Amino acid sequence: MKSKTSIVVRSFVLGTLLIFQSVQYSFAQENCGCDLSGKGYSVMHFPDDMPGHEIPGGIVDPDSEFAFPETERIETIDPSELEPLPGTGYFVPGQGYTFTPYPSGHDVWFVPYVNVSDRLAACERVRDAITWREGDGRVVPFKNWSDYQKQRLDALFQALWNGNPNLGVRRPDLKKALHRKRIYLTRLEAFDMFAVNVAHSLFLEATRQTRWRLGCYSEKDLEHIFSSDVYCTPIKPSDETDYPSHIKAGRDYQQSFATQNAPLIVYDPRAAFEFMSGKHANNKISLLGWDQEETLTFLTTFMHDYWNHGDNWGLHAGVDWKKTVFLADQLAPAPAKKKARMAYSGCHHFAGIFQALSRSVNIPLANVGTQEYKTYTGYYGNRSHRGLIYGVGSSDPRILWHVDEIYAVRPGPIFPIDSSSKQALLPNPGMRRFFEVKWAKASDLQKWGFVYSLEQVKPGIGWGSNDAKNYEDYYEFGWFGGYWKMSDRAQKLFKKPPVNMAEWDILKQYVGDLSGQWNLECYYQLGVWDFVKFACDAQYGESKMRQFVKDTTTGNRTGHTPPVVRPISDYWQRVNDCLNAHGGCQSAEKKNKDWEKGRQ
Repeated sequence: MKSKTSIVVRSFVLGTLLIFQSVQYSFAQENCGCDLSGKGYSVMHFPDDMPGHEIPGGIVDPDSEFAFPETERIETIDPSELEPLPGTGYFVPGQGYTFTPYPSGHDVWFVPYVNVSDRLAACERVRDAITWREGDGRVVPFKNWSDYQKQRLDALFQALWNGNPNLGVRRPDLKKALHRKRIYLTRLEAFDMFAVNVAHSLFLEATRQTRWRLGCYSEKDLEHIFSSDVYCTPIKPSDETDYPSHIKAGRDYQQSFATQNAPLIVYDPRAAFEFMSGKHANNKISLLGWDQEETLTFLTTFMHDYWNHGDNWGLHAGVDWKKTVFLADQLAPAPAKKKARMAYSGCHHFAGIFQALSRSVNIPLANVGTQEYKTYTGYYGNRSHRGLIYGVGSSDPRILWHVDEIYAVRPGPIFPIDSSSKQALLPNPGMRRFFEVKWAKASDLQKWGFVYSLEQVKPGIGWGSNDAKNYEDYYEFGWFGGYWKMSDRAQKLFKKPPVNMAEWDILKQYVGDLSGQWNLECYYQLGVWDFVKFACDAQYGESKMRQFVKDTTTGNRTGHTPPVVRPISDYWQRVNDCLNAHGGCQSAEKKNKDWEKGRQ
């Protein structure tokens, strides 16, 4: 009989997160010299006949080039000096503004002092990280933005502060914007998508909705929240002319290169924040931790349990990929699924979703390209995986070198143990073990043969050598994170990427032994189901496991010695220790079945 316990018990018992989330995060980190809270109030008035004045700051005519209806900021005053007009009342921060016809016939708002420029003056590091790439490729820092751009950011910040259900963000018409499996945006649509995400991040900081502070991040970290290249990038003029009729190269925009194989746009980051805080229709479990790493631990666990790897934009599953481009669509269970979500184009989609969710709570991650081995042959977007890096500004960041490693490569529940006592790890320490193993420190991953090489990729140069030539319409290819070492002999064998399974098998004799040995160590440390299940095969389990380990660890021709070399007998002992600590084969098999049901 199916018990309630069997339904809720998952690979990491996510329900226990509720216990750890009962703490109210009122004890914030120090500001690190950055205070965006702001002080005082402003009074703004708008002419009655100004179109679209339901959003403070106005709605711009889509046909104009960053035109902005005139707005008069009358004065800045202290709250104690605020005298309500007859029949009005006071503005209540976080709840909205008081609206009344002004005696002169103008509409009046008493609004919080939201001039973002003034707020950022108290936080130059954050201010200088906010950059917008113009249509001609120029990168423009915030302090050099046009008046319209700054006022538009003010308006979106104000809409977030007021809790407006509709933020007034310009969204593209998907019937026109989706073309060649890419998203094309007008200049105004692109700027709004970027600006609303910037406003959301600043709003979280100003209202202290996370325990960590933006001012404590490095300039490199902040770039992955506040650079427009994270969200979209201008179309570089080239010989390419196959664009929607309303899109013009050199003026308009397309999705960032990191998401070129997985269209994903975020026009209301509040949905992602609600998802992370457990207040979303598709998630009632808070994933906010005590600090950034604990939050990433919870998110890694959740996505391991509830995401599946798609295939070719879901075409094989009968999914219309055009209905998956907004983040809100990605957060809902996939069609024909009860709980599971789908990364429709695999690691490219998954990395974008993970990055957007973490960014919604002001945790910057670098979405990077990574490779199985060092080669410049073939188009960069086709020969690279997607990885994520936390702490790019630190000397030893954490690297999830290929995001498929946490949800698609030998997925299943884990059975971790304490190496000394051989006792099963409780759910929370087990989740932490999963995070720390998969998100390895760069220094540890390099010991296993991974070359950490964080650099921006330019078309026609280095990693971007094989671009689309005269038809290349990207100014940049985003960030590259690293690759696995490979022997000189293997590089001579393959002047171009392997084209069939036989060639891949040959290649893995030279490079797979490093990434494969790293994965084997992960299996050992975590007790993954596909590893420990060997011990449940009484007749052939040990021989199968020995062959598996032998195939993974032999043939090392790179000249690189892994930091840990274990005899095969150690692996057999480990799988038995893991199973014994977690109740034996029957208990483990049931846990795996429950885990699989949760992904249906």
